[in-house]
Amino acid sequence: SNARTGWFSETWRQLGRAATADRVPGNWLLLGEVPPALGSLFDDPLTAASWDRSTAPDGVLVGAGAAEDLLAALHEVAGHPTGPVWCVTSRAVGVGTVDDPAADVRAAGVWGLGRVAGLELPDRWGGLVDLPERIDDATRRALAGTLTDDGADDQDGEDQLAVRDGQLWARRLVTTPAPQTGTWTPKGTVLITGGTGGLGGHVARRVAEQGSADRILLLSRQGSAAPGATELLEGIRAFGATAEAVAVDVTDRAAMSGLIDALAAEGAPVRTVVHAAGVVRDVRIAETGAEELAAQMAAKVEGALLLDELLPDLDDFVLFSSISGIWGAAGQAGYAAGNACLDALARRRREQGKRAVSVAWGPWAGGGMLTEHDERELRKRGLTPLLVPAALQAMEQAIMSDRAGDPVVADVTWSRFLPAFTASRPSPLFGSFEEKAA
Repeated sequence: SNARTGWFSETWRQLGRAATADRVPGNWLLLGEVPPALGSLFDDPLTAASWDRSTAPDGVLVGAGAAEDLLAALHEVAGHPTGPVWCVTSRAVGVGTVDDPAADVRAAGVWGLGRVAGLELPDRWGGLVDLPERIDDATRRALAGTLTDDGADDQDGEDQLAVRDGQLWARRLVTTPAPQTGTWTPKGTVLITGGTGGLGGHVARRVAEQGSADRILLLSRQGSAAPGATELLEGIRAFGATAEAVAVDVTDRAAMSGLIDALAAEGAPVRTVVHAAGVVRDVRIAETGAEELAAQMAAKVEGALLLDELLPDLDDFVLFSSISGIWGAAGQAGYAAGNACLDALARRRREQGKRAVSVAWGPWAGGGMLTEHDERELRKRGLTPLLVPAALQAMEQAIMSDRAGDPVVADVTWSRFLPAFTASRPSPLFGSFEEKAA
């Protein structure tokens, strides 16, 4: 069953003949926190305050440190004609170069939202560019070349870029071999967020089956009152495991630190976290307000950040991310942004010498997360839901392998997926899969 489970990873390709320029011609609208060092690229930059809404700027440059900054800028220009909307960040992505800055979890969310913007606003969206914190002349020239791209070089259509040491790097997805590993045998207390949900339940049963953990805690807002929680706990205990469902909000600092301290005092400290909490809502960017975005990201991101802070020393810190954060999904801006933040949190944790892995999952079959109708629709689009045993095996492989990056695990039929995904906008991200799709 594992043969159908595809393993992928993000990589970055240095662009050889990238355009550079000294200035960006035309009237550009600058929104958000555009670094002051970039101001000199524009002859007469407009701001939200100075922009006459009846005129169309030649382009829009957004400076964003978090997803809500980009959301606000997209709302600002909605309904008004403008040239392409580009967004600059810092520390949002890791290219893998020596001078890569430390990961910024919030900034990574900008990229998740931007990938969705490319799908929902294909004619408006320019792309994303991650800049070094210290912007020198080479960086300015590389960005100016990107914003004035005439298509006469390697950059044509590139919309996910990073500047490092004056050089442009473009983001790519590539196939990667599944790691060969031993068996995952978590010890001590295993804490699973979203524990009474479909994914959390599958993970809990697998941990119980291994028989190595002292206790399994299923965290969710409803705890033992959640639908199916009683049956789930009975199933887990049938393996001889000690398990309980705890009603707690994973974003509540006092409640979470109290729980973690109590476990430590009982001599059953948390040694493994599997963070599977999260909510998917189907809302377009145009209809997503700042509060709605924060609500969509809360359990996933705020919960993960709190767990990261309260539990620095773990055997394993496992984050359940999604392909929506890797390549975007229309209608899932908040979900995509949240998952991109999780991927960055795992990277930051590893940079600090701690254990962490974030797995960007394709859809899972079974467990009530997908209706039969959902599964049929996904298959039509080239995404076959992962069978639970294969997905759990992949999770164990990801945890046990000490690879530097975070895997993407999905079953994709490229000949069906790519034509649909790129119907309204090309995606260089998938360049290495175009032959498979042909």
